[in-house]
Amino acid sequence: DPARARRILERLAAAEPERTQVSADLAALELDAGARDAALRTLERAAAAGPGPDGLRQLVRLFARAGRSRRGAELLSRLSARQLSEDPAFDIELASAALESADRLPALEALGRVEHSALAPDLGRRAALLLVKAGEGPRALTLARGQASGRPDDPEGWLALAGIALDLGRQDLAAEALRKAEPASRSLVEGKRLAQFYDEHGLGRQGCAFLGVMARRFPADAGVLQDKGVCDYLDGRAPEAERALRAAIRLDPALLGAYLSLGAICTDQHRLAEALALYERALSRARAGDPLAQRLLEARDELRSRGKL
Repeated sequence: DPARARRILERLAAAEPERTQVSADLAALELDAGARDAALRTLERAAAAGPGPDGLRQLVRLFARAGRSRRGAELLSRLSARQLSEDPAFDIELASAALESADRLPALEALGRVEHSALAPDLGRRAALLLVKAGEGPRALTLARGQASGRPDDPEGWLALAGIALDLGRQDLAAEALRKAEPASRSLVEGKRLAQFYDEHGLGRQGCAFLGVMARRFPADAGVLQDKGVCDYLDGRAPEAERALRAAIRLDPALLGAYLSLGAICTDQHRLAEALALYERALSRARAGDPLAQRLLEARDELRSRGKL
């Protein structure tokens, strides 16, 4: 019952204005209810009560959520430089909220406090992306490059740098980062993440070449072989594609996507009976509710409708 909770918090906040947590909870409920003006009044009363550093940070977050990031930035002036540098995650959260409110100046002030700090990898990547969003591409590249270079065995850092470079039209820097991401992507999960990155950014040729590396590195992974088979066929290497897809099916007889791709190759090559047999075999292994089962049914029925089989 949010309305009842709000009434209770209103009484508590009025009786004990120094309890920042109560006022913060009340302001959050007011914002949830769309009562922005009431929330701002609650936050101002709480700010006037002289909250400590942690309470002040709570209020600043809520001011940003209410679209008043500049007021939050004014409150931050109460904190010392040491206190401000203690919590880079807070500054990144504040910058994100400010940018959501299209308030660029407080966002840049917050990011300026953290971009030269020793940030954890996830915070560094997030700060770089926020700098891009704030229109500070060169600063974002500098931060992302420093993060990646500081942890050269972490492929996520190189992928973050490559993504930012591509967004900013720096294909040369992106290519350099991806060359370093490939040897850093040692595990199967990391390799699949890199292959996905290539696909998402329209870098099909590089992605196909990397899938070849993955297939040699993980020859018992049916999913990698399936993806390699599709790439091989799109790249004009039908025999290699067929070998990869058949190997994927041997490793995982229930991998419906491999049957679908191999059936499409057979259809393109006018081996219709073979394609139909593949679809039938796949359908016999399909589980109820599998979305690929419908595509297999459509492919099989399309072959049958030709009147040749």
